[in-house]
Amino acid sequence: MAEQHDQPQRPERPVEFRTILFLYILLGAGIALLIHFILLSTPAYNWFAGA
Repeated sequence: MAEQHDQPQRPERPVEFRTILFLYILLGAGIALLIHFILLSTPAYNWFAGA
């Protein structure tokens, strides 16, 4: 009689890894844009207005 060798089951996670990775990338891009727009609103760091 052949024995069944089942692969061990992964523990259930509340949130998938890909979802967390996507959210971190989105958060990082949002913070980067926010910092750039804050710097553009200051006269010293506004490189579009002819520094």
